Amino acid sequence: MEIKLDDLFADLSDSPDRTPAPASLTSRIYSTVVREAAKSIPLRPLSESQNAGYAICDWERLTRHVPGGESRNHCTICHARVLAETFDSVSMPWHGCPYHKLHSR
Repeated sequence: MEIKLDDLFADLSDSPDRTPAPASLTSRIYSTVVREAAKSIPLRPLSESQNAGYAICDWERLTRHVPGGESRNHCTICHARVLAETFDSVSMPWHGCPYHKLHSR
């Protein structure tokens, strides 16, 4: 089963009664979901994700050519993840970064 995280977060924030969660909290939740999913389901190779229409960030493009880079969760070693989980307002330079999307809501 494929979870569309954008849809999940949109559904959670669509209610007019709710104040959106801070971007840092949303980023930590996203990191946890991805980390836990990777324990039981192998990550899709980057080239396969890109061919399926998903964006890959600049960091993934740069590091995909190192050994094991095609199937590694690059977010675990990216500084943008750490910044996104720590601060509510942060500028992230990586095009296609899921954390950038969470912070620009």
